[in-house]
Amino acid sequence: MIFASSKSKKKSKKNEDGKIMDEFVTRSIVVNKLKGFKPELNKKLKSGYTEKSIQKQLDKYLKEHFQHVNMEYVLGGINASKMDIDVGEGKVGIELKLAEKVYKSNAFNTLTGQLREYNKSIYGDDNLIVGIIGDEEHKKETSQIKKLKELIEEYNGEYVFLEVFGEREVASIEKNEVKPKEKQTRRQKRYN
Repeated sequence: MIFASSKSKKKSKKNEDGKIMDEFVTRSIVVNKLKGFKPELNKKLKSGYTEKSIQKQLDKYLKEHFQHVNMEYVLGGINASKMDIDVGEGKVGIELKLAEKVYKSNAFNTLTGQLREYNKSIYGDDNLIVGIIGDEEHKKETSQIKKLKELIEEYNGEYVFLEVFGEREVASIEKNEVKPKEKQTRRQKRYN
């Protein structure tokens, strides 16, 4: 006769690859993982980074930790909105914005509309993260950041600042100096 163990096995939160399974994905777990994300500058880019370059780095980083991570996750609807990054097949959405742009009224208004739409979709139940990308100078608490945080909280989202590391250099291109040909008159051409 074989006796079964009275100890019940706890279900693991990770799959055989060591990645967090979709059913266990929560906003707080994703936020904790974001704390370990260290985006780097791309020296090929004039400003050092773009929203898209950081999005690609973040996608790669999160795929190391979670079972399912999707870039440009389609939400459907009339406008077919897309979430920058989705973790756990609709469990948590991450919208990324460049700090230097989102503080301007046009981009701020765009984000307001996006948050409203996300809130009506699958990201309306405390499962939305807005990642603001910038360097150390963008991190300082200002009235703009306070206003941004209030907006994000109004739509049940969480503000996360993603600091880009490295020295920000403006790409310089060496110019080959080409002197324009001196204009010659017909008379000069005849005698040369």
